[in-house]
Amino acid sequence: MPYKIVFKDENNAFLRLNNLAAQSLGGMVPDFEGKNLYNLFPQWAKKYHEDDLEILKFNNSINIDEGIIPINSKSKKL
Repeated sequence: MPYKIVFKDENNAFLRLNNLAAQSLGGMVPDFEGKNLYNLFPQWAKKYHEDDLEILKFNNSINIDEGIIPINSKSKKL
């Protein structure tokens, strides 16, 4: 089963992601690495950031199945 893998920092910026994750977001790896989720997906960034901070607080990894609208999509729904 292929996995979308994303690593972000505590400020909600993409550090690394794999090709499958980048493609699901509507771009390529360089389109996202070093960029902040608040700039790319402002409507969802706060929720994702809060989830990430909770993970960091307890130092546990979890699997999250989050729907994200690809960056090039005109849709407003998940």
